[in-house]
Amino acid sequence: MTAICRFPLALGWFLVLGPALARTAEESVSFNQDIRPILSDNCFACHGSDAANRKGKLRLDQFAGATADRRGIQAIIPADLANSEAWQRIISNDPDEIMPPADSHKQPLKPGQRALIKRWIEQGAVYQNHWAYEPVARAAVPAGAQPIDSFIAAKLARKNLKLSAEAPREVLLRRVTLDLTGLPPTPAELDLFLADRASTDVAYERVVARLLASPRYGEHFGRHWLDTVRYSDTHGLHLDNVRSIWPYRDWVVRSFNANLPFDRFTVEQLAGDLLPHPRLDQLVGSGYNRLQLTTSEGGAIEAEAEARNTGDRTDTTAAVWLGLTAGCASCHDHKFDPLTQREYYAFGAFFKGLADRVWDGNVRIPGPIALIADTPATQRRIDALTTDIAPLEAALAARVEQLIAQEPLSKPTKKPVTYEVIWAEDSDLVAPAAFRPGVPPPRGEWCRGPEVPLVGGQRALRLEGNVSRPFTFTAGDADLLVRSEAKLFVHFLADPARPPRAVSLEFISDQKTTRFVWG
Repeated sequence: MTAICRFPLALGWFLVLGPALARTAEESVSFNQDIRPILSDNCFACHGSDAANRKGKLRLDQFAGATADRRGIQAIIPADLANSEAWQRIISNDPDEIMPPADSHKQPLKPGQRALIKRWIEQGAVYQNHWAYEPVARAAVPAGAQPIDSFIAAKLARKNLKLSAEAPREVLLRRVTLDLTGLPPTPAELDLFLADRASTDVAYERVVARLLASPRYGEHFGRHWLDTVRYSDTHGLHLDNVRSIWPYRDWVVRSFNANLPFDRFTVEQLAGDLLPHPRLDQLVGSGYNRLQLTTSEGGAIEAEAEARNTGDRTDTTAAVWLGLTAGCASCHDHKFDPLTQREYYAFGAFFKGLADRVWDGNVRIPGPIALIADTPATQRRIDALTTDIAPLEAALAARVEQLIAQEPLSKPTKKPVTYEVIWAEDSDLVAPAAFRPGVPPPRGEWCRGPEVPLVGGQRALRLEGNVSRPFTFTAGDADLLVRSEAKLFVHFLADPARPPRAVSLEFISDQKTTRFVWG
């Protein structure tokens, strides 16, 4: 199974993207490596994927367009230079015929570029998809001691060049240690390598094995992954509060050090919380989905912030796992990659149902939350109990179903009791210290008695006047703790003859601030 992190450098097989990247002795011309860059720089602006700016309805970035019969003329005919119109335009001296044309402000192709295009057409004008969409293939390894060196040596030989002399051991150790841990070797490590009497290849393999087993390896390679998935220890906006998501960072480091298979590395980040009976570490892995901006800024619009975060998750996931810049398709079908605007938003829909909110309430740890044990021993005990509980819960559920089947439950004889809790009442009303300068304060009085429309509390505040002023209800030293959900009611009686122009209400909680305005 493919792993995420083991890089044995010159000691393993060399994988290439696309068979054409491995040159043969006949030096076959690769479309992606040799021809696409030339056409992209000189031709695709007028004859590429952008239909709005395409000239002469000729498309050269795809085989079908380049070889289409246009009234007996074809831009490219494989293995037929004489009848390939594009080639004849490239070598023409006529200013009205030469390509690229003078008004494109591009210079005629250089002799080396012409030679590559000529050989490519002669060899059959084989097109390739963009390299990212070519299948991964194992290249034929040239003869030699080290596979990577063999590829380099074969290419140098065609250029009448030779490999440099082998670096001394101290240089090899410094290179590989920096590559695998991001740190230079210690003097003790250098002494150990120099004292190893095995061949350099064998001693080098031992060094690589030691470095791969080092915790510094996961920290170094995990850092690159965390940069890619936009890991941050703060919320990113407004107050930019501290974000306690460091367990995800540690999970990434442990995954690299444990050589976690890449398929599991992927699933546990994108959907670890959706696995059957997910372990705590799998829940932590799904913290990838929480690495986006959150805010509680007063002027922000929650729906807008949520749409922005959905786009951020879509773009990041496409870039990290598909190697695809998807953001272009948020406004239009992608001009270069096979992604439509409809597919972009269909992909983004996977993230619309996540349980977290973009409105973080300016708290350090907005929900949902996974609690992490303070020691590995405690966590192992929790994991063991979680495993032991699962069959007991299943047995209990089966027994309940059995009892219900034997004797159906009777309806309750008592009516459920509904409680009303007066959380903020008249005694908690705080009026502002001053009103607008030059404007007399409005008349107001506290009213009691049977004729006063009270819903809760002992009195009601009656106000008159047309001056805007805020009033705040607080709970004093009483905390409203809602375990799951609660219904909040606000009762306001307006004079139908002289109603106010508007009344606003604001609920403030640790998770979210909700505003209502009646006008």
